[in-house]
Amino acid sequence: MVETTANNEIKNNKEQIEFMNAFGVVSNNYFVVYDVCKKIRTNIEDTRFVSVQKVRKIRKNALLIGVSVYMIIGVYYIELPLTNKIFFSFLAFSLLVAGILIKEYYYKFKIVKFDNECIEFEVKKKFKEDAKKIQRVLKEKLKKH
Repeated sequence: MVETTANNEIKNNKEQIEFMNAFGVVSNNYFVVYDVCKKIRTNIEDTRFVSVQKVRKIRKNALLIGVSVYMIIGVYYIELPLTNKIFFSFLAFSLLVAGILIKEYYYKFKIVKFDNECIEFEVKKKFKEDAKKIQRVLKEKLKKH
């Protein structure tokens, strides 16, 4: 479907394709990238830069660290038998270590235009490498302009 749509646009506009993959199309004057629900078409002359950023998800980390801190505070302020205090302290320490060591990332494609309009969206994991290739091609193309 991506190739058919891109080929129809190119035939109608008499443009020359410079690069094409599952994530988007780069032609002489514009580029098209595909988000989950929509197609984003941008003129190359209007674009300042394009980037693919690796962003860390920290929601789980913050939750685990927060729970472990509350457990440690609770262990020392609530009267419990020593075995329970040791068990809950070990559990809180384990959650703290897990909160620090667990790392999840997602990729964000960002387009910045000369009028300071910023378009950004999340890239699916299966299109990560295609997005990086499109970004490299566009970076070289933007250096020439």
